[in-house]
Amino acid sequence: VEAHMVLQLSPQAAKRLWPVALWYVETEISASALANTALLYPLWRAKIVPYEARNQQVYDAAYQLYGFAPISPDQSKVVFDEKRDLVVNEKHGSVSEPWFPRQPTPDSPVGQLLDSLRTVRVSLEFREDGAYTTLTIQRNSAR
Repeated sequence: VEAHMVLQLSPQAAKRLWPVALWYVETEISASALANTALLYPLWRAKIVPYEARNQQVYDAAYQLYGFAPISPDQSKVVFDEKRDLVVNEKHGSVSEPWFPRQPTPDSPVGQLLDSLRTVRVSLEFREDGAYTTLTIQRNSAR
């Protein structure tokens, strides 16, 4: 493949680095999930949704108000803790008390995706009419 820049990642070739990469992914998921709890807080405080409201009801109200639903990337559930007056994500905690990120569980969607990767290759080529990027993903055979 002719390209000006190529990046290739292989989990099998990076056995010692892969747990760090998994932890980084989980940290990003956790940060996004916690940021979403801050967006959901006004829905409960303004009594747009009842305190006992759960996922779909809350996300529907958020969509009506914001034009998008701030769902956690790993689809973990959120609840409103009326006693502490905060939104809590069942897996990541709250903005004021975040839980330390762990590696994605093997049965989570992200864990399954990362476990299925054999190699990921990104190439960048500059041509007269623009820049072209090619992403090639090789997956492990089904288990």
